[in-house]
Amino acid sequence: MGTIVDVHPGCVVLIGFPHDEGAKRSGITAGSAAAPSAIRFYLRKLLSSPTNPEFGIDLSRIPILDVGDVPVSLNLEDALSRLDDSITEILNRGAVPIVIGGSGDLAYACASGLMTSSGAPIAVVDVNSSLNMDPLRVEQKIEVASTNRLLLSDTRFCPAKDTTSNGMGYFEPHCEGRFVIYGAQGTLCLPDAVNFVQHRGGHVVWLTKDIRAHDVTRHSRSHYSSSSSVVSDDQENTQQAVQQFLNSFGDEIDTADENFPSAPPLSSASLSPFNTGGHLPQLQRPPSESSVHSSIASMASFNSHSGLPPITSVPLPFSRLLKHLSRPSSRRPILVSFSLQAMNNASCPGVYIRSPNGLTVEEALEVCSASGSDSNVQIFTVTELNPLIEEARSASLAAELIYWFLLGYTNRRPRASLTPQNISSQPVYRMERSFSKTSVGSQRSPTSGNREYELTQDMLLAASLLSLSDAHDEA
Repeated sequence: MGTIVDVHPGCVVLIGFPHDEGAKRSGITAGSAAAPSAIRFYLRKLLSSPTNPEFGIDLSRIPILDVGDVPVSLNLEDALSRLDDSITEILNRGAVPIVIGGSGDLAYACASGLMTSSGAPIAVVDVNSSLNMDPLRVEQKIEVASTNRLLLSDTRFCPAKDTTSNGMGYFEPHCEGRFVIYGAQGTLCLPDAVNFVQHRGGHVVWLTKDIRAHDVTRHSRSHYSSSSSVVSDDQENTQQAVQQFLNSFGDEIDTADENFPSAPPLSSASLSPFNTGGHLPQLQRPPSESSVHSSIASMASFNSHSGLPPITSVPLPFSRLLKHLSRPSSRRPILVSFSLQAMNNASCPGVYIRSPNGLTVEEALEVCSASGSDSNVQIFTVTELNPLIEEARSASLAAELIYWFLLGYTNRRPRASLTPQNISSQPVYRMERSFSKTSVGSQRSPTSGNREYELTQDMLLAASLLSLSDAHDEA
């Protein structure tokens, strides 16, 4: 266990946020405050042997520092303020924070800290089944259900922009495509909330319509001959659909991924269960020896490049979305917030909102490994686990998500632009050290002073006025 003064460039820093008041304000069952300790328990088990022989990755190369929890004694607004300051300090020191929740309202504080640290436009990807776009309640307090609405109402993230096509000067907040909900489900989202996201320049990536509808292995697996890897008409149509979908984000980009070359889909007698994208293959003839050798060569080529193979065969990998969000400078800071409510309930029953149609484990691991590999992803969060509902399966899955982020992190290239300040010469503590309940935040940023968390005053008022304005316009 260490403190923020121990943080060095390149560290991965774990911070616990044992608070669920924001969930209770949204009428969600209390219990996510117990998640950080539960997830750490299973993560410690995964890291007890740092070498992964399957991928040949040694995680002991990564300095992992646990700085404890935001004090549970603080009220929610003060806790979010402390987290905001801590995130800013860690980023300024050149490290990557992983925040373990706790309720999902922590994502706004993380975004605020990233905006403060970067001083430039950031991008936010919320992996979630719902949108969290509820208008603010009368009491003007942050809650989980309004987290993303607050972000899209923050002028630092969504500056005013003339949204008229003829330049008539009608200015309103617009994030220019830098906000994405990934894995949303139509059964859990209201049309008004979707319209709000799109009106503010954000995007909703639907689980079935956008992610799984482009799955070649699901729709055209039977078209692949056992002795050939020739691309079928269905696959060509799929690639065109993927390009059209990516173009909807704005600038045209290539479907080819420079950092993550996709191996061709394997035959139905797959060499690894990961290659099926979580779906059972159709029965057909066993593959020929030549096709097996070709598949092995393709996977070997991929492994020599990155160390991690593609987990699913979906031709719209999460890494490609991150690559697009980092434009135009290719250095845009990104926050990836993973709500466990995005998972299917068979894999993760320990959440309040459960769905049988959520992300599969394979799809979730691809999100996490891609996030870890992308050097533009500067914050990663895992939220919404409620161990009081179910712990063993769900907490171990949450730990696995962090573990796969770390696997991907080993692929990162050094960021030349890191200019950490006031770096301590003390040694970095490893994950193998025992966890304690030491609280984060005893070391506050020298630039933060005693400022109050903006969310409780000006930000909440501005967001409330925007909500009332939207309601008036709809009327």
